[in-house]
Amino acid sequence: MLSLANPNLKAEKMKSWDLGVTQSFFDEKLSFDMSYFNSNYDDYIGYRGETDPMTWMYVGQYVNVDKAKIQGVEGKITWEPKNWFKIVSSYTYTKSQDEVTGADLPGVPRNSIKTTAYWTPHKRVDIYAGVEANSGRYMSATKNSDKTDGYVDARVGANIKLVKTENYEMSLRGTVYNLLNQDISMYKSGPISYYAPGINYRIGIFATYTLPEKKKKIENL
Repeated sequence: MLSLANPNLKAEKMKSWDLGVTQSFFDEKLSFDMSYFNSNYDDYIGYRGETDPMTWMYVGQYVNVDKAKIQGVEGKITWEPKNWFKIVSSYTYTKSQDEVTGADLPGVPRNSIKTTAYWTPHKRVDIYAGVEANSGRYMSATKNSDKTDGYVDARVGANIKLVKTENYEMSLRGTVYNLLNQDISMYKSGPISYYAPGINYRIGIFATYTLPEKKKKIENL
């Protein structure tokens, strides 16, 4: 697979709104959320890829879609029996469209189901485990684009706070993906599918700093 840079790529612009309702039970230990979202984009950044007929190499590039729209509904259930443990399950239906061609946007699944459990055994340690299932995704915002197969991904991860002050935080984060060792098709062109690695992991150190004035404004909202 070869990814090409696009020197003409523009920053995307978005106008969006959403509407939702929440209902809680049992002293807010159990809650239900339902929401509708609608976003309109100018210069939406999408991915376009195809197989070179001469070399049979998959060549991809990030491109701008002049006008695009993403809308859908999401239902979510959260169960939090203790302040150190919770389970979140959600279903999202997403309708995406290139408003010029009428085709689905690349890389956006129509259906997504997720269930994740979060555990905080220590104030500096957060652990999670989850399963996610997504339907197939189109490869380009064109009619009759190639479409990947759907997939199921089970993963576990942890976040360890190494340093924490009033304005600064540094954490060590790691996640192990595809615990079921599925053949997850990430890209597809014609009959050829390009699969993600089997069981794999990512690990890194992340740092965030909040400016004192900005933090004060956030607290006053």
